[in-house]
Amino acid sequence: MAAATFVASGFVPYFNSGSGFEVSGVIYDIETDRLSTPSQTFTFSLDGVDPACSSGAGGAANSCGIHIHAGTSCAEDALGHYYSTASDPWSAVAYTADEADQAQGTFSVETGLAASEIDGHTFIIHAFDGSRIACAMMTAGSNGGGGGGLSPGDIAAVVIGSAFAAFLLVAFLYLFCFPKSQTTEPPKPPQRTADV
Repeated sequence: MAAATFVASGFVPYFNSGSGFEVSGVIYDIETDRLSTPSQTFTFSLDGVDPACSSGAGGAANSCGIHIHAGTSCAEDALGHYYSTASDPWSAVAYTADEADQAQGTFSVETGLAASEIDGHTFIIHAFDGSRIACAMMTAGSNGGGGGGLSPGDIAAVVIGSAFAAFLLVAFLYLFCFPKSQTTEPPKPPQRTADV
């Protein structure tokens, strides 16, 4: 059973990376399961990942990796992989890039960490050579497929849809609820009579 759900979005280049990669996307439905060894299950949808990862990870440590790190800021060193198990469960967790330099998937990783322990930590994306190329902070929330909130396009659709619904409501009220005048002629001005 899931204890908490987190999301990581708003990727920025890793603080000392000169790679030129501009990773974007979201890691969502980051859930911590209460098993004998707690694990994090997450789904990701990323753009701008290393195209050299098209065949998956290479031989370098952290090649094409997608990992929770111990750091709590994207403005400084994210430290090492974050876990409390005897061995590093993140070493085999890697994405595969498609022909559009995108990557999607779902992983479950037994880290031994509770939800309260991962809150506010960094999610790091690695290049084929294992270097760190992008960072995002994990925050509480749920999205069910696209980030810690609505995208600008989703917000625009909601605003436009709401405005249209308001227009229809006003039109309905005007046409069907307000009394209508029985005449179609404009009212005549009052007649002046001469004082006699």
